[in-house]
Amino acid sequence: MVRRASIFLGIALITALASPASAITSGTWAPLQNPYPNVDPDTPLLLTDGTVIVHEECSSRWDKLTPDINGDYTKGTWTRIADLPDSYAPQYFASQVLADGRVMVSGGEYDGCLSGPVETNKGALYDPVKDAWTVVPPPPGWLKTGNAASVVRLDKKFQMSSCCSTALAIATVKGDEVKWKVLYANQTGKNDTGLSESWTALPDQRLVTIDATTCNQDAQSCTEIFDPNTNTWSDGQRACAQMVNRGGSAPPTLGPAILAPQGFVLQIGAQLGEDVGFNCILDPATGTWSSAPSFPNQYDGTWSSAAVLPNGNILVQADGHNDNPPSHFFEFAIKSADDVTLKEVAAPPLAAFAFPFEDRMLVLPTGQVLWSAKHDAIHHEIDIYTPKGHPEDGWRPVVSDVKAALKRGSTNNRVKGANFNGFTYGSGYGGVSQMSTNYPLVRITNIATGHVCYARTHDHNRMGIADGTASSTKFDVPAICDAGAGTLEVVANGIASKPVNVTLQ
Repeated sequence: MVRRASIFLGIALITALASPASAITSGTWAPLQNPYPNVDPDTPLLLTDGTVIVHEECSSRWDKLTPDINGDYTKGTWTRIADLPDSYAPQYFASQVLADGRVMVSGGEYDGCLSGPVETNKGALYDPVKDAWTVVPPPPGWLKTGNAASVVRLDKKFQMSSCCSTALAIATVKGDEVKWKVLYANQTGKNDTGLSESWTALPDQRLVTIDATTCNQDAQSCTEIFDPNTNTWSDGQRACAQMVNRGGSAPPTLGPAILAPQGFVLQIGAQLGEDVGFNCILDPATGTWSSAPSFPNQYDGTWSSAAVLPNGNILVQADGHNDNPPSHFFEFAIKSADDVTLKEVAAPPLAAFAFPFEDRMLVLPTGQVLWSAKHDAIHHEIDIYTPKGHPEDGWRPVVSDVKAALKRGSTNNRVKGANFNGFTYGSGYGGVSQMSTNYPLVRITNIATGHVCYARTHDHNRMGIADGTASSTKFDVPAICDAGAGTLEVVANGIASKPVNVTLQ
């Protein structure tokens, strides 16, 4: 295949993306009043009914956190949900919430934490209504999936890389049937394997990645751009620095890459031996990379988590040097590719013991960030970060049409509007775990009682990144919601629309 340099010029960034980031003022941390019921939390995922499911590392177990009647996650309660099938017990795996509200997980660098990487090709599909998992066979010919990158595309299909080849797989999910389409490098033009890579959306729906296993002698990392319209890769411009750590016997590593609502991509680099790690900013309008501030004191964000806050800042966990605790937390404020501010913010108590590669972040519908962390059987917890500031109005979902009167217990109600997918994936963790929240939730608040009720959404008309075009989703109103006058909001990535008056009957 003939490769061509990517042309970024002409990307039409919508006006909302040009808004400035918030100034950096530290938020606050709070523990859950009902602690996580197990010892090794890893990947948390936000279901479309407002609950959070958390996977137990190297286990088949998942537990569900339900916020209290006022929508407070710190006062939420835990219930155990169905275990993964087929003795599937992954660590570092692909994970996505699909447009129909179900959950797809696939692969794993380890399966049951057996000695040495296993690179399992197992997978499963979760139906939260039935509380049941079904086995998902691997893509045809895939003996290994491992710590795969994944996304849900604009067309609602699930796309996944392989740890150990240049192929990618695209899944169409109908009912319990998963049909895979495998594309190889001679079809897509991929330069290297998917090992340790992240896929980050650009405002025009393309994906950008840092090549983790090539350009290892270069001062600047290579990048590639995936076009979902043609299913092909092309060369992007070189990053501002070498972003990948290839030292010792460890596999290539680098930090998360996060699209900010201002339209820029922040790529966190790895620690390069004893040298400080570099961070870079991509301007998709020009395709050029610029230097972002490095963490102080040789801290770095290798194998770390990051989350986009409603105010537009990016919260990043960094370690105390060479993957050792204590962990430190920073916010990046991005005004332009040449105007990026970095400031250390408050850390939770467990940060003194925490290794970033063990931890994950998830953006909640409240605009808070859930942080799952574990160090050992004694030091493990889930905390919630409440940031300062507020979103720009242009980043909010917009509700244009919903029934004024809704019946409790009704299903397949529809709400229409725009920007239901938000302007970012919400959070990420390098290429070995995904906790995206770029899909709509429906939150109903009773005016008299203040009680909060999440209506399960499903069958969104689209996924990907919001671009101002029409959005819609169906939602089911729980019978337990309070009757009477209330307000309805659509929430994406922790940012709520302006409330619309409704009455629950």
